[in-house]
Amino acid sequence: MYFLYYSISMKDVKINLYFPDKTPLNKKDLLEIIVSEIGDDEEIGYAGFVEKTQLREHLDIFLGDNIELYRPLSEKEKQQLKNTIESTIEKSSNFLNIPPISIFVFPWLVEPEGFVELMGGINGFAPYKKTIHLYLTPEQFYPKNIEKTVAHEFNHTNFFNNHGLHKMDILETLIFEGLAENFEEKISGERNVIAKAIDKKESKKILFQIYPYLNFEEDDFYKSLFFDGKEYKRWTGYTIGYELVNAFMNKYSTISWEKIMEIEPREIFYKSPFAKKEEV
Repeated sequence: MYFLYYSISMKDVKINLYFPDKTPLNKKDLLEIIVSEIGDDEEIGYAGFVEKTQLREHLDIFLGDNIELYRPLSEKEKQQLKNTIESTIEKSSNFLNIPPISIFVFPWLVEPEGFVELMGGINGFAPYKKTIHLYLTPEQFYPKNIEKTVAHEFNHTNFFNNHGLHKMDILETLIFEGLAENFEEKISGERNVIAKAIDKKESKKILFQIYPYLNFEEDDFYKSLFFDGKEYKRWTGYTIGYELVNAFMNKYSTISWEKIMEIEPREIFYKSPFAKKEEV
């Protein structure tokens, strides 16, 4: 038998763990085992996707291609995972309301070098306002990194609750990720490496270089600014977003996190001192 589903309830939070007890023969087997266990929920669809085929395609990308890296989680690790997620949500609830939310934890089978090491063995994704995906590399099981990722993705779900789920342009995405990075720092007490990929002066310089592209919705420019590390250093978009939101929060320090999350991204951007040429 495979251990596929593990659920706890903390207020309106459900944690769903999809780590088979035995190592599947190949990635296809693992993918089908996981997908077959996820049903259609009237609130969140198939783990945040409308169609099961969409979920399968998404997991196919995120699971990775190295089945030899897979191993089941121990009971101790399962308990640590549960405790870390619960404590992170509890901390987060001091600043933001907790919506009904489902957290899905999947294997992330990517070679532990470069990107994976930078991410601390865990990746996250918020496909919908009531859904969080966590992708965990079994050999890099670090509770502190889990806390950071949960806080980051929890902030994203709160954003969706306030602003809806829609295609965002570069300006909105900078604020969207900047909010999550600042909230992550608030909860974990540490600024993430992706929020300090470049220094403040360079962030300011690049921000004004990309002003003509702030209304763009093209995926290629988004990937270039945030991820691929070619034209811009990897994570540049996250760092610029962090600086924009951090400057806004420092200027309007009496505004609560609840109220900040209700403000339209463009208002945050244009009221941020970091978006003004004369200020740093």
